Amino acid sequence: MTHFPPPVTAARMGRPPLNPKDATVKTTLRLTQGVLDRIEALVGPNRTATFIRDAVEGELKRRERRNVGKEATEGEQA
Repeated sequence: MTHFPPPVTAARMGRPPLNPKDATVKTTLRLTQGVLDRIEALVGPNRTATFIRDAVEGELKRRERRNVGKEATEGEQA
């Protein structure tokens, strides 16, 4: 029998994962064409997903800070 060495596997192709520690979930987002055009004009056509992820993360942090402040003032009134 002929002995063949194991195949050499090349490095993975494509872009690297966003953050190996955090699993991502694919989701569908509906935007008007005008909003998408504005985003692409601002950041470029291949940066839309990154822009949306950053915008959502920023808005979540903003609202969470607001809610923490709101809870603190409600506790003082009680």
